[in-house]
Parts: sequence; C-alpha cells; structure tokens
Amino acid sequence: MAECIFCKIINGEVDTNLLYQDDNIVVFSDINPKAETHLLVVPKQHIKSLIEVNEAT
Repeated sequence: MAECIFCKIINGEVDTNLLYQDDNIVVFSDINPKAETHLLVVPKQHIKSLIEVNEAT
C-alpha cells in the first residue's frame, strides 16, 4: 500500500533504525513514545484489518 507508513518503513522508503527484522516482522522504536521503551512490532505482510488475520497471516 503506497500510503501506508509501515509499508514505507519496511520498504526502506523512510529512514528508520530497525532494531530487529526477520522474514515476517520488523521492530523499531515509536517516534512518539508513550513509555520509556515503546517498540512497534509490524508484520511485513500488509494487513488492512484484524478481520483479515488468520493462522496463515
């Protein structure tokens, strides 16, 4: 999705310090943290809604 900020981060279009990544996820710090340590764990597969999530995703 072209307008999805998370897709842009995953595709390297936004400069982000990835703390971890594997075949399925990336992990990075939130730019507006609500706690001392606030990490985002984002799937590499774009998911528009939780309704789309199943065991395969």
